[in-house]
Amino acid sequence: MQTIKAIVVVMLVLCVASVSSATSVSISSGAAAPGPDGNTVNDIVVTPLSGQLGGQQLVVNLSAGSIYQDTFGGDTPPNGALAAAFPNIVNDTFVGMGGLVAADNPGTLVVGNSGLAEGTAADAAAVFSGSNIDVTWAPGGGVVVSSAATVARVTLSNDAAGSWRLVSTESGEADLTIPYSDGLINGGVMSVVPEPASIALSLMCLVGLVGFARRR
Repeated sequence: MQTIKAIVVVMLVLCVASVSSATSVSISSGAAAPGPDGNTVNDIVVTPLSGQLGGQQLVVNLSAGSIYQDTFGGDTPPNGALAAAFPNIVNDTFVGMGGLVAADNPGTLVVGNSGLAEGTAADAAAVFSGSNIDVTWAPGGGVVVSSAATVARVTLSNDAAGSWRLVSTESGEADLTIPYSDGLINGGVMSVVPEPASIALSLMCLVGLVGFARRR
């Protein structure tokens, strides 16, 4: 009896671990405040599974709507001191390594295009444009990010629709060893679509546990 219980516990642990490994990327979405009106802010948060964060790659392709780019913003988190005069700058679209304003950002090196667009982006040459993002970035020299970090803020019009893809690597690991996260955009909100392997593994775990319970 104790052996059977141990087997069940092990199965549960393996299933939870397998499923949770696909949740290292999450999205926090909400209405842009103080503005611009009619837009939704999407923060992409990555939690390293081990070690520390390395290079990041993001592609966003819109089929409708637009990506908000504040006039006084840039590719990385904005200067918080400008928020008093230009409040909407806090909702600029940018990439970073954890901070939402420059003073809290540990350091970000924007490399350029991601190489993930594969010709699908309408404006593949643009790192940021009104309808596409295609960017690679990484921690600056000496920067260590070993806990959950907001790696991108993407502000979209409320009628935005399309898709996105993120490859998030950890230090010392090659890009090809890291599964990418695919997502959809609907009504300006970005959502994560579980990779097929994670879905299949979750179903196998569920079927296995149900079958085990019936045998008992």
